[in-house]
Amino acid sequence: MKRRLALVVLAVVGAVAPLLALEIGLRVLYPQTRIMTVDERFGSRPQPNLNLRRAYGGHERVVTIRTNALGLRGAETPAAKLPGVKRVLALGDSFTFGDAVELDETWPRRLEARLNESGGPRRVEVVNAGVSGWGTGHQLLFARAFADRLAPDLVVLAFSVVNDVLDNLCVDEATYRPRTNAPCFTVDGGRLRFEPPAPAPPRVRHASLVGGSRVAQLLVAQIKRLTLSRPAVVGLARDLGVPVELPYLPATIASWYDDRYRERGWELTRRLLGELKRTLDARSIPLVVLVVPASVQAEGDGGGKRAILEMLGGGNAAVHAFLADPTKPQRLLRDYCADARVPCVDPLPALLERRAQGDTVYYPLDQHWTPAAHDLAASLLVETDIVGGLLSWGDYRSPPSPPRSEPSRGTRDGPRGLDPLTGSEIIGGLSKPPKPPALGAPRGGARPHPWCADAPVKAVALLGNRIRSRAPMASARPGPTERRGRCGW
Repeated sequence: MKRRLALVVLAVVGAVAPLLALEIGLRVLYPQTRIMTVDERFGSRPQPNLNLRRAYGGHERVVTIRTNALGLRGAETPAAKLPGVKRVLALGDSFTFGDAVELDETWPRRLEARLNESGGPRRVEVVNAGVSGWGTGHQLLFARAFADRLAPDLVVLAFSVVNDVLDNLCVDEATYRPRTNAPCFTVDGGRLRFEPPAPAPPRVRHASLVGGSRVAQLLVAQIKRLTLSRPAVVGLARDLGVPVELPYLPATIASWYDDRYRERGWELTRRLLGELKRTLDARSIPLVVLVVPASVQAEGDGGGKRAILEMLGGGNAAVHAFLADPTKPQRLLRDYCADARVPCVDPLPALLERRAQGDTVYYPLDQHWTPAAHDLAASLLVETDIVGGLLSWGDYRSPPSPPRSEPSRGTRDGPRGLDPLTGSEIIGGLSKPPKPPALGAPRGGARPHPWCADAPVKAVALLGNRIRSRAPMASARPGPTERRGRCGW
């Protein structure tokens, strides 16, 4: 009896010991360190002065995360620009912050490198203000708070098709429940109303096998990877009588195709984009929109996610609408950019082309851009007249400061009076600037917008760009990328 018991103990120890060793090894090699912290203004933001290693996609990639005193990824940004330096402010979410890639692989850093390739006396610095989990409302608040301090010459907003609409609606994409720890905007009677973040509740850790064990996470990740790469496994399981259902409605489909969110989400998003543009217009700062596609869009018709949606989600009206019109978000954003006269870059066609050539542009599990996709986005931005010609602009001069006035205390709709930053009327917590001058018209002595439709201004920018690149004048015709169409041009 004792011998039998000893054999059982040895068998248990022999089985548990390797698993325990694997668990410890995974925790050391693939750290899942917490980056975000609570913030009274933005709800959450990266912790300042971080320097750590973090795993993404469970075990897909480990990268170094460094933040500065503002909690932004990268080195400290001096408040005053050096002479001859142009500054670009990159706004966005985790695609801009650079989840699953090193700092030098992010599209803001690749953009900076490409713009400085000429080695001329002028140079460009790109400030990465992307924050995971932020939507357009967060980015609007950040621009209002830091645009004067950072003094950018250009702002590039990376709008994420995946979840920016849900973020704007303050809907948690993981649970589809309301988010209270975020700044929330609503459209009320044609006006934007603002609700600051609620105090964050105490963190409660929920213990579970998958959530607590790295070995279990590794197993689940491998099953997910197999399913996405071999979607026929799902069909085989159904043929064998295994009940298989769509476990989760993707955020992209919920945002743009689900009747619960699509109309009010897009209306709110349009208002927030318009308010961001007005905020920048008041400071004579041009805006460019970079449309970040969802991974399910960028895998094309033969992708594993698309195949699984067709097998499991055909009965869902939102899934059916997505499968029938997968590029609807890009079309809506393109139309908005054209109406608002905002240059807009859509990398989806180029990403599909690169994937057809065999390149990996999204991590299968993490579902963020790979370094190849970040570099591609930067190259497409440089091809635009406004970004590529940044070094040929004249010296930036801020518009004269408006008269300041103390805002009066308002009702729950927000403060009333004048915005101390812009001198504009505040409605529902947001400024309502007067009607801006025509495109190309000087604003209080500031330089005209270089992206305006005025032919002489655009010609000068193009000429400066061609001279800088030493290209023959014949190349000033729109290239193949420009002919494909940039919304707003």
